[in-house]
Amino acid sequence: MTSVTIGNSVQSIGDSAFLQCSNLNFVIIPDSVKSIEDYAFYGCSSLTSVTIPGSVTSIGENAFANCSNLTSVELNNDYVVSSFSSVFSDIKDTITSVTIGKGVQSIGENAFSGCSGLQSITVSGDNVNYKSENDVLFSKDGATLILYPAGKTDTSYSIPDNVQTIENNAFEGCSSLTSVTIPDSVTSIGNNAFANCINLTSVTYNGILEPKFSNSNTVFEGCAVEKVVVPTNYKEETFGGKEIDKTGAKVNLTGTCGDQDDNVRYTFDGETLTISGSGAMFDYSNASDVPWNAYKDSIKSVVIENDVESIGNKAFNGCNNLTSVTIGNGLQSIGNGAFDGCSGLQSINVSESNANYKSEDGVLFSKDGAILILFPARKTDTSYSIPDSVESIGNNAFEGCSSLESVTISDSVQTIGNNAFANCINLTSVTYNGILEPENSGSVFVNCSKLT
Repeated sequence: MTSVTIGNSVQSIGDSAFLQCSNLNFVIIPDSVKSIEDYAFYGCSSLTSVTIPGSVTSIGENAFANCSNLTSVELNNDYVVSSFSSVFSDIKDTITSVTIGKGVQSIGENAFSGCSGLQSITVSGDNVNYKSENDVLFSKDGATLILYPAGKTDTSYSIPDNVQTIENNAFEGCSSLTSVTIPDSVTSIGNNAFANCINLTSVTYNGILEPKFSNSNTVFEGCAVEKVVVPTNYKEETFGGKEIDKTGAKVNLTGTCGDQDDNVRYTFDGETLTISGSGAMFDYSNASDVPWNAYKDSIKSVVIENDVESIGNKAFNGCNNLTSVTIGNGLQSIGNGAFDGCSGLQSINVSESNANYKSEDGVLFSKDGAILILFPARKTDTSYSIPDSVESIGNNAFEGCSSLESVTISDSVQTIGNNAFANCINLTSVTYNGILEPENSGSVFVNCSKLT
């Protein structure tokens, strides 16, 4: 028997149905079939390809095992959530191509483990969960690199810039690879991601912060690579448990951070974050949504160039090591919470030609001096007298100013915002020179434990 056509009424191909049919080289499995049982095609050594229809929801152990000439498998179902290698055991190293149809919804971890001959993975363009690029398997949005085929013959590979996660075992056993470039977009790398890439000698990482590793000791296990080339402004001491070689180019991260109709961009060189272009920055709902979120702890200074019209909500929230902010002449508004949590901020400097804001001794005010907007949290002054021009002290204006011991509030102040002096832990003296209490929310001096 060299070929078989299974009838459209058949729902299950039973245990050992075609066991050891060594001359069988062609089979059509109809859409009526829901299950392929254990050993169904075991030992069909002349079978070179098989298409599994979308109706199939389960495939038994060793269903295609010992099909020694089977090189191509097309999957149109969801069974891949189980182990691919258990279904095709004993021949997993001979399979060279896998086609994934539009119906596949999940692929289990290690599903293609041990498929050392696999050279290409092709995904239907109609699949809403996965895609393939250059024979490599990705999540549909490209954010996760799932599998680089172990038998792919390319000697070098540059991971696409939009990849954020490299899955467990993604490159395991890729014996042809000698060099890999990892972009700065990658924030996590799984266990054994590059394990047993025995000829991998060159790894370049283009970021300045080490990604999160599931286990840094196993990332390059069994690889020949000794050092990872990183940028000169790389912030860490190692990469994935390997020594580093700071001979790479200094990183300049760039991208957009403006509203849809505006041309506002950011550049980060490892220390200074520059906002440039023209128009308004985007307002962020969460501090973690900013495009420089992964680098917050490395930001030491922020420069807002002249044609930028607004700083977005929460734009620099939580930049703990930010020490200085420079604001150009075109800024018109500063969003809510833009500098909240900037506990290391020492000074704010505003262009004298700015029509909306000014700075005095590193403190941020409205242009007319009527609103004190922000007193930098790490400013080292132990005492401060609020200028007589100030009528309003903004929300959180002095929050977290741990050096301040005494403050004098002028009689010109009419309103004091929420948490204006919150967490000023060393504040012991407050003097108010007016006769009527300013309007306030009642939460002005929260956690000022030394103030009685």
